Amino acid sequence: MLDVLVTRPIEAGRRTADRLAARGHRAILAPMLTILPVKGLPPPGPYDAAIVTSASVVIAAERLDPYRTLRTFAVGQQCGAALKQAGFTDVIAGDGDAADLAGLVIMAMPRGARLLVIAGRDRKDEMDAALTLAGFRLAIWTVYAAEPATDLPAVIVNRINTGQIDAVLHYSQRSARTFATLARRTGTVPALGLIPQICLSPDVAEPLREAGIHRIGIAERPEERSLLDELERFAR
Repeated sequence: MLDVLVTRPIEAGRRTADRLAARGHRAILAPMLTILPVKGLPPPGPYDAAIVTSASVVIAAERLDPYRTLRTFAVGQQCGAALKQAGFTDVIAGDGDAADLAGLVIMAMPRGARLLVIAGRDRKDEMDAALTLAGFRLAIWTVYAAEPATDLPAVIVNRINTGQIDAVLHYSQRSARTFATLARRTGTVPALGLIPQICLSPDVAEPLREAGIHRIGIAERPEERSLLDELERFAR
């Protein structure tokens, strides 16, 4: 059994804890981001399709009601599953990153289509640029914000420094950057350098490398199953 530090927002972290338990491991939750709803009406429609870049949009579930029957492109399989669970009826899921999602939309939708991007407040714009360049018209609707943690709990610091953490899971660059910042602040960088840091993508790993943490594993694909498989590889 591995004791695995999970840095995802709390609700997603609990789902990961269940998946870790199914593999015989124990999760220790240390959310680096807190998901909060953001008020605001969507840009006026109509739209030909919607794009969802994170499962966190379901925090705005009631406001999403008018769009549940709209063709919706989801950034990954887990995001797609979350949307279906929230009542979306026409979901097309990509393989887990923005570049893949842009390519999926370009193949499936006619140029000039008007797309509603349902997203968080702090997000990268590479996908927007690719779709705009390809001739699509985008309207951005911000429905949530991810607020960074301001401290690393003392119990977590103690577990890191005393070797009671076997691995750390990182899902986003922003949460990894928050973790790296708090690691510097708490003086845990040397201890973390001995602990495998399992990252969803090379981009996610970047803030850890900048902090001097180099024992890093990268998921073969940007999806949780692949991330957990990489964890198992390190465990062996």
